[in-house]
Amino acid sequence: MIKKLFIREINELVVLDKPLVSIRFTDPVAYRNFIFNLDDNLILSINDSQVNFQTKSLIINNPLNIEINDKKTLTSLYKKLTYRISDNIRKQIVKVENDIFDLIEMISMESDCMLEYSDSFDIVKILQMYQVAIKEVEKENFLEFILTYIKINFELNNYCIVLSFGLTQLLTEEEIIILKNELAINQICIVDFYFNNNNPQIDYLTIDNEWNKI
Repeated sequence: MIKKLFIREINELVVLDKPLVSIRFTDPVAYRNFIFNLDDNLILSINDSQVNFQTKSLIINNPLNIEINDKKTLTSLYKKLTYRISDNIRKQIVKVENDIFDLIEMISMESDCMLEYSDSFDIVKILQMYQVAIKEVEKENFLEFILTYIKINFELNNYCIVLSFGLTQLLTEEEIIILKNELAINQICIVDFYFNNNNPQIDYLTIDNEWNKI
């Protein structure tokens, strides 16, 4: 799978053949406007066919403000769990369903109340009721937390790339090496955009306030 990201403002095509691609802005206004207008600034292609980067990318706007069990992730998890239910489990669900309906009928009779209820059994509601979720990772273990978040979202949503903003600035050099190795193993690419006008490290691209490539 050949993945490419085209940045319109600088007419630059980035081949995403590395696990981590860092793109640095040296001007805060250019960086801010870039983020505000992502739809106009980025074009993602897979095998030379343009795709909607909003649906095919895991977008991490604020790496410090993410949750492993956010609403979108749990919705995707429940959908996948429901889809993967085997015939044997479905039979068990039908049995539980019948037992619950019988119980409601008994409650109705003993309370002398005519009760109405849905006769459909929703496995998603059962998962929600018992707060089924992905095992949490402490945020203090930030690298493990980020990797877990990324891997789970790729598994559940079939993303192609990660677009992050400032993620690499929150990691040590050692953590970045570990991150790259884990991404390579899982065939995941992160494109991290960040603002820093005093960073001497070598980046894939450095962009100034005139949208010039330095």
